[in-house]
Amino acid sequence: MRRLYFDLIRARLRRGDFAFPFRAARTLWGVRRGEAKPLLGTLVVTYRCDLACDFCDLPRRGQRQSELGTEEMKGVLEGFRDLGVLGVGITGGEPLLRKDTLEIAKHGADLGMLMHLNTNGTFVTTEVAHAVADAGICSVNLSLDGPDAATHDRLRGRDGSFTRVLRAAARLCAVPGRRFRVALTCALGESNADQFDALLDRARDLGVDRVGFIPIHDFPANRVAPASSPVSAAAQRLLDRSTKDPLLDNSRAYLRLFDSAFRGEERPIACSAPRTSVVVDCYGAVFPCVPLNSVNQEVARGDVREVWRSETYTRARESLRGCRACFWNCHTEMDLALQKLGGSS
Repeated sequence: MRRLYFDLIRARLRRGDFAFPFRAARTLWGVRRGEAKPLLGTLVVTYRCDLACDFCDLPRRGQRQSELGTEEMKGVLEGFRDLGVLGVGITGGEPLLRKDTLEIAKHGADLGMLMHLNTNGTFVTTEVAHAVADAGICSVNLSLDGPDAATHDRLRGRDGSFTRVLRAAARLCAVPGRRFRVALTCALGESNADQFDALLDRARDLGVDRVGFIPIHDFPANRVAPASSPVSAAAQRLLDRSTKDPLLDNSRAYLRLFDSAFRGEERPIACSAPRTSVVVDCYGAVFPCVPLNSVNQEVARGDVREVWRSETYTRARESLRGCRACFWNCHTEMDLALQKLGGSS
């Protein structure tokens, strides 16, 4: 099971929320019985971004219409809370391009949800690092795609981005009495797969808590890598290292799927994301999962509570039953955890 889950449960208990594990267990029990109960919420606060990553086209959707305002974003979080969402990932684009992102995150924390922030680190000043702590955020993921500037800056499309993410990690880790988890996330593909060992060593020097990898793959999968591909060999080496490196966040079950992802194959287990996850973007569009958000296939727009309970969403949920098209980490790790607990996907 993904180490993040244990980290967050322990953090919740340290904060005195002894009811949280029981709420989580009750929701998981409902999912096991086949009910639609969103455990995870994703809030895309903006599509705008200061980088130009060669594997992401979300910024092209930015600035085409007015983004939801601060109070509207808070309303989405209240909708998540009312649906029973346990944790929310705030993402983008680059979420810290919005000046109110941490205010929005604090509102979610005040509502009792676990709040997580994804950022490329560009705008993490010392003041922002302290504001992250004040907002009650439980975990922060920084994107780092290589152990050196040559690799990371090339993949992220901006010179200097490597230096900025290292500074962000140092500032976040240096927050006095830090109670939030700092992790690095690496999008692993053909151009950087042979560098993951060096990246893990770099992460250890930075003092971060975890490092997670996501296989770069098409959605839906339509590209097949040769059997002797360097990424396939790297996937096996990464799996071998996971037995002895506590820094790795990914579960071994997830790492075993990387080779299939790189080969363009379907994953071997069906996805429960339409029943366990809900995504709302900065324009109020509702999606059943992160990959469908990435290809702009929304279900509807409006109050997330009404959309989730609507016939339209029910039909969308049914149409996606058995989907095996992606290996997105949040959804796949959740399905693997449910499988281990005996739930059906």
